[in-house]
Amino acid sequence: MEISIIGERDFTLGFQLCGIKNIQNVEKSDYTNFNKVFTETIENSDIGIVVVNETYYQKMPIQIKKKLEKLVSPVVVALSDEDSAGGSDLRTLIKRSLGVDLWKE
Repeated sequence: MEISIIGERDFTLGFQLCGIKNIQNVEKSDYTNFNKVFTETIENSDIGIVVVNETYYQKMPIQIKKKLEKLVSPVVVALSDEDSAGGSDLRTLIKRSLGVDLWKE
């Protein structure tokens, strides 16, 4: 299972630098394109975790949110703008959101 990151370039860059390969960049405030990319991503059976910017998640149409409620996988994690822009350690953000340290050795 893969991790997929969807958001603006500033949001996705840290994940890309950590080695996550499945990155989907969307233009700022392009909610229509985000919804399209998000829907395609959650329908991909290879994706186990989807990380998105909380602003985009909150603006997501109710139809997509209802679809998410019925899915077992992937797990969707919405990280807030303050966390992503505040310089917090990426590992800590993911651990706090998922409750699991993905880089545990």
